[in-house]
Formats: sequence, structure tokens, C-alpha cells
Amino acid sequence: MSIQSLSKWGSSLAVRLPAAFAKQMRLGEGSKVEIAIDGKRLVVVAVDDEPDAKSFFAGVKASQAQHGLVATGRPRGKEIR
Repeated sequence: MSIQSLSKWGSSLAVRLPAAFAKQMRLGEGSKVEIAIDGKRLVVVAVDDEPDAKSFFAGVKASQAQHGLVATGRPRGKEIR
């Protein structure tokens, strides 16, 4: 536990996160956190960055990725042929 003072930051208030806490939570400048109120507690939770495309699609099953061509009819207008 650490007691901190609130500081003014524009029209908001800010609390300084001790370096030891940031290190333990693997947070750095620019890290995303979710903040919530739980009774009289302010809860700060680290948010994982969104996965990149490679890791996102790594979970797609081969059967899901093998779709055939879809017939859309004759070209109407200036579509690429």
C-alpha cells in the first residue's frame, strides 16, 4: 500500500503511480488501464493491447477460412472485370 496525494491536471485530478507498482504490473508510459469505482475503492486494471492481425487470425480454424467464391451476378456499372 502507498499513500499518494492527488494533483491537478487540467480540469481533472491525477494520482502518481509508484514505479514499483508500474513495474510489478508491467505498465509503462502509454499503457492502457481501466479504472472503476468499487465502493470507496478506486480500482486500476491493466488492459491488454489489442492483438495484431497475425495473432488474431491464428485462432481461426482452417475450416472457417476456406470459403468458396460467392456468385454476385453480372457486373453492373464500372466494377473491375
